[in-house]
Amino acid sequence: MRLFLSRMTISWILLFSVTMAAKAQKKSDATTLSSISSQQKVIAVVPWTVSDGDLVCIFTQIKITSQGQSGPARRMTIYRQNNTLLTKVFEEGSGDSFMNAFPLGESSDRLLVGWVSGSAHHFAAYAYLDGTVKKVLETGSKGMPEIIYDQNMQESILVSSLDLRDGQWRPISTDIYRWNGKSYDKIIQSVPWAQRFQRF
Repeated sequence: MRLFLSRMTISWILLFSVTMAAKAQKKSDATTLSSISSQQKVIAVVPWTVSDGDLVCIFTQIKITSQGQSGPARRMTIYRQNNTLLTKVFEEGSGDSFMNAFPLGESSDRLLVGWVSGSAHHFAAYAYLDGTVKKVLETGSKGMPEIIYDQNMQESILVSSLDLRDGQWRPISTDIYRWNGKSYDKIIQSVPWAQRFQRF
């Protein structure tokens, strides 16, 4: 039997687990990857180089229980890396399955993370601003986003809507989000897919 948990239930359980992890973290401000992997199931490790150092994003899977049923949930934890020591700077949970994560450049203060639930993809962008990590974009699609850089190497994220036609998913329109230095502005909404590059 497949387990169905509401997002609210998952959020409360993840909040509890994050709170307990935070209390445990106070005993020792730094940890190591080997220590994390010995206590949790690690599903991905993504290095993230930002303007003032190195971060690492560690995605883990945890088991949650609700109303007598158990199922998996995922957690993304971002650490500042100092040699082998890791210090937590951000943490967030998700009931979706991890898909991918990558910085938006060789040395970029933005990170794009993809999750999947059923046939839908959910994307979140995070920014490293003033020494902290903040979520700066949430969006979704049945397809993957496109990243476009202008002549100043400033990125835009293109998210296309797909429609099922003749048994195949085909892109029909695109929303365009441009980085403004602190967040992403939706500069174009639902432009026809074939015209999505005309603003660049």
